[in-house]
Amino acid sequence: PEPDSTPSPEALEGLEALEAGRAYRRRDPGDRLVVRGTEAADLFHRICASEIRGLTAHEVRPLLFTDDKGRVVDLPQVVRHEEHLELFCGRGRGRELRAWIERWIIIEDVTIEEGSPSWDLFGQEAIDFAARDRSVPEAGEISVDAETLVLRPKAPAGAPSTLALGVGADLEPVEERLAASLTPVPDATVDAWCARHGLVLPGPALQARANPLELGWRDLVSWTKGCYIGQEVVARLDTYEKVRRHAVEVRGEGQPPAPGTELRSQERKAGEILLSARLPEGIVALALVDKALGEGAPLTWNEGAGTVSTIPARAEG
Repeated sequence: PEPDSTPSPEALEGLEALEAGRAYRRRDPGDRLVVRGTEAADLFHRICASEIRGLTAHEVRPLLFTDDKGRVVDLPQVVRHEEHLELFCGRGRGRELRAWIERWIIIEDVTIEEGSPSWDLFGQEAIDFAARDRSVPEAGEISVDAETLVLRPKAPAGAPSTLALGVGADLEPVEERLAASLTPVPDATVDAWCARHGLVLPGPALQARANPLELGWRDLVSWTKGCYIGQEVVARLDTYEKVRRHAVEVRGEGQPPAPGTELRSQERKAGEILLSARLPEGIVALALVDKALGEGAPLTWNEGAGTVSTIPARAEG
């Protein structure tokens, strides 16, 4: 018999909270990196695909890191403090990004360490709560005090709810106040919300080792800053229009395919799954597929079938 993968009441409650903009989730401290040293900004200028020059104190900016094959390592939000930088990484990406950056530190004055606990705040109600709570500074573009930082980066393009990041040095008091007013949601529920809205966020989806042009992140690449790791590959893909895949939303029936699952069209490999979920409306997934496949194109996977429903998927931007 087919396993029952109907969403639990808790998962449905979490989805409702995300749609209503009153949700939060705790983040692994490994996804918050503190970067110190006099040459940190110069190092990032040499290795990342985005422009970091001109970053002012307490400004928030996305930084796109690609490897030597032009594939995305991560897309963290960077904040510049007076004496250090902080990176708020995609979910589960912090330790890999740290190891990758440290590969390029030779004699530079740069050190990286994990930060303190953090939370993602989803939606306007969550942001309004942060502004009202005396323990959390006013939620502007960025607010900082000795205990707590609230970061409100640019919302993902087309996102159904504003995305904010709340960070605290003292875990329990902030957690208690969040839980009293907002709904905690696990990672799987956030993934389901992203799948439902065709929203590509940095996190598990990056396991596919896609390049930024496949993910719809072209605007995050600086085309004028000069060399960076992966620059030659990304520039060649763009100049000669060699991007063969793009991120799409897939809807179907059967069992939710795991990330990395191969998708087939007419018995030929057509792409792979980034993430998926079973929702009340059926199986919903984000996937990288051949650009030749249009909306409505049929797809199959090991225990299910569906069609391309949205081209392209929305992307962080």
